[in-house]
Amino acid sequence: MTISFEDPTAEIVDLLLNQPQTRLEIAQAKSKILGDVEAKRFNRERAIEIFLIAFERSLMAWLVEHGMQSLMSTYSKPWRLKVASGLANAWVDANGFTNDRQARRGLVALLLGK
Repeated sequence: MTISFEDPTAEIVDLLLNQPQTRLEIAQAKSKILGDVEAKRFNRERAIEIFLIAFERSLMAWLVEHGMQSLMSTYSKPWRLKVASGLANAWVDANGFTNDRQARRGLVALLLGK
């Protein structure tokens, strides 16, 4: 799987996506999402969160394996979220999934009717 990012860290993303640990994490993420689809509970935001967790776990495992775990803070949360969103959205769109339920709203939004 190749995703193009306009950022110099694209090589790191490509490297990570070709690691066995990442492939396993992504496969498990897809399995969880397919469970939501089958249960008619699919939500794109949740899919992105699941891919984010999978990507973060594989990134940390790769950094630990190479003795560079202190570099995790170098890869900011917005960057990791951008990568996870790209992965999730590409897979969701390729499979034609649509939201079965709305995104969860907080209590204040519910009370205000938003």
